[in-house]
Amino acid sequence: MKPLEYSIKRLRAVRAQIKELKESEFPYKDSSEALDILDKLFLTKLERLESFDKKSNSEAINTECSESLMAVFNYLPILGFILRSTNVRNAFEIFGPLRRLAEQILEHGVDNNNKITRLVLSSEWSYSPHIYTGKLNLSGFLFVGLPAPESANPFLIPLAGHEFGHAVWINRKISKGIEEELYKNIFIIINSKWHEYKNVFAVMGKKPSNLEKDLSIRRNVRHAIELTFRHSEESFCDFIGLRIFGQSYLYAFAYLLSPKIPGARSVRYPNTNRRVKNLILAAKHYKIACPPNYKSSFADSGEPKLTPAEKFNLSVADKASDNSAFVLKLIEEANNFIDYTRINKSSKSKVMKIYNRFNKVVPADKCDSLPDILNAAWMAHQNPSLWKQYKNLEEGRKYIVLKELVLKSIEVFDIEQIKIKAENGNA
Repeated sequence: MKPLEYSIKRLRAVRAQIKELKESEFPYKDSSEALDILDKLFLTKLERLESFDKKSNSEAINTECSESLMAVFNYLPILGFILRSTNVRNAFEIFGPLRRLAEQILEHGVDNNNKITRLVLSSEWSYSPHIYTGKLNLSGFLFVGLPAPESANPFLIPLAGHEFGHAVWINRKISKGIEEELYKNIFIIINSKWHEYKNVFAVMGKKPSNLEKDLSIRRNVRHAIELTFRHSEESFCDFIGLRIFGQSYLYAFAYLLSPKIPGARSVRYPNTNRRVKNLILAAKHYKIACPPNYKSSFADSGEPKLTPAEKFNLSVADKASDNSAFVLKLIEEANNFIDYTRINKSSKSKVMKIYNRFNKVVPADKCDSLPDILNAAWMAHQNPSLWKQYKNLEEGRKYIVLKELVLKSIEVFDIEQIKIKAENGNA
């Protein structure tokens, strides 16, 4: 069987799978819209392959076959994600408020009729929340995944703020604004570690007068440059999540990662203690109260086994992205962006009002923001004396009841926001 025949059969199988997925019951239209787009994408590729005949150029055929295979690799995980978005383990109550928040972050000032932001919220069989971004043909779609055991847990919603930060980083081209400073930091560090650099990369001769313009040096430290930008992006996303959700982001972050992940750290992230140190600095800058003894809840994972060159590049990335002036610049960049979107900081008085409702085991209404609800939720969660007067609410059941109260409050908030939108003629 020739590659063309294989490719046609593969695409027909994918389209059959999409047809089956379309028969699912989707609680929100964004998931089904994504399926429609992917169905058209694979139909176009299939029709292109089916148009070839014996006279067609073999090189053109092989190119189209390879591209169709790449599309299968790229989009099959998305199809699985869309299917999981229908699962009842997801907290459907949070979809509306999160989608509106995403719109406000990514399309502030855009007329409602012209907004393209779509959200697909699902569970993932990975414990680290993540976001699929930059997928061709799915412009405007955010695919945010939360760990399957926690996908119905409202206390982890603030972590979506970090994932939205990745979309901001890409859409606003944040890396372009910091590129010059990061390169400067990187090569200052390499200059200070020149003796180590020479030993690691077996460099002979004198130090070049301009390290940054030396092509052999740039080749050797290419990974350091990539990691520096990656670490900076992760820090920026932490600051976006913190700036949007306030103290609840700090608690959610600790819930997810404390005390540490066993084994070696991922080189793609700053080490945990550095992330925590920077979050504490950002909280101070944003005037957000940090939980007591927050830093003591964390520890670094072990260092990975690396070659001397990989170890050198990681050490450069760690230092370059942790420059204090540069970190403050990222903190301010995140703050300025959220200010631009007009997302207000969580209000202490409004949080306390919601908390008082939770304290009475009653859902809150007339809330102003999702962060207010979540900050009140964490305040209640952290109170060891909560509901001591209710003897039937033993410790294990208390947490379940509180989660239901929070989800119900978010549902009420969503309904109220829909009603306000309709009254303003924006339904």
